[in-house]
Amino acid sequence: MAKDQISSDQIAKDQIIRQFTAHQVQLSPKASIAKKHRIESFLKQHNPHAFAGMQRMERGFEQKFSKLGSSFVDLTETYHAWVGNISVGTPPQNFTVEFDPFYAVDLELIDSKAVLTDYQTDGVKRTYDTNVSSSYVKKGGYFSDHEINGYIGSDIVNISELSTKMTFGILNDNIESLYEDESTDGLFGLHLFPSENRITSAVEQFVGKLDKPVVTVFMNKRHANGLAQLTLGSENEIYCENNSDYVPLLPMNKNHNYGYQFHLNTAAATVNGVEVSVKMNTTVFLYPYAGYNYCDKTFESILIVATGAIYNSTTEHYHVDCGLKSSAQVTLNIGDKDHTTLVLTGADYLKYDDDYDTCYLGVAVDPSYNGELYLGHEFFNNHCFSYNVNDKTIAFSDAKNI
Repeated sequence: MAKDQISSDQIAKDQIIRQFTAHQVQLSPKASIAKKHRIESFLKQHNPHAFAGMQRMERGFEQKFSKLGSSFVDLTETYHAWVGNISVGTPPQNFTVEFDPFYAVDLELIDSKAVLTDYQTDGVKRTYDTNVSSSYVKKGGYFSDHEINGYIGSDIVNISELSTKMTFGILNDNIESLYEDESTDGLFGLHLFPSENRITSAVEQFVGKLDKPVVTVFMNKRHANGLAQLTLGSENEIYCENNSDYVPLLPMNKNHNYGYQFHLNTAAATVNGVEVSVKMNTTVFLYPYAGYNYCDKTFESILIVATGAIYNSTTEHYHVDCGLKSSAQVTLNIGDKDHTTLVLTGADYLKYDDDYDTCYLGVAVDPSYNGELYLGHEFFNNHCFSYNVNDKTIAFSDAKNI
């Protein structure tokens, strides 16, 4: 090719590029997306090296804003959920979602094209508009959450200081079956169950962007303050003391579906300087929304020893001195190494009866539990827990007195 022809081609290319870059005007989101696609198409055809450089820049931009030591997410309590804020897309669209580390796995939002008029009982819900996000990518496959249906897409998700590309569900059918009485715009699952939608669980998608693949959970309902916080990437939580050693989580049991499960070796209480220890060899389940701890007669007997509880036939409860809420320790030996302990105090298993002005053992005994122990919401008022997403382990710490 002649030198003059090369120069002519280069001038033509320069003119096309200037058409894209010379005039900086405010474009609509759809126009911005179209412009971006035209530039990418031109570079891919005429300058593959520049196109590859643009892709590297975009990946570097995402990594710049997603790599961080840790991130705090403040949550508030609704009737039966902990909610917080996220944003999704480019430009960001804001949502209030339920964060659920116990029962949900995926991130899901409501499609802007879903029909909501008949059941927006808790105010206008914010919906996700894929058409105005330049970073949205449609994925193949259907998404389902029980009877709610939708499709799968990916976009940039911002959670506090954390920003990362995620794949999630976009709901567009049967929305009323879950969201009719909800005050939220979506759901952010943080559990370790494999997703039934054949996508990577939400928590596994973002922990790779953190220094440590760890989530720490603090949730406190004392005094009805509804205070909770997630720490992404660290065990250090401003509301929690130093944590214990990690112990393995047991394989998820979908028949129970109670959050997290770990092994309990023994339970022990010390009375008048004498330790009473019982071999349990069973499973502990975290059951955050239960008003009682559920156990069998063996574990109840340890609590009776620890507190000196006396059965009252009128109330049908074991009555206890309320002063024992800060003591009456019961030590659980947990995990598979026989050296990690989780210490309960009276505050974890005692409840107050307004009618009789007395405290009692807040446990429900049922032989069908086969020795299993379920720790209810009183436990979570006094303890934090951290779980390692990659190792599938869990650790506990005492909540600070707030």
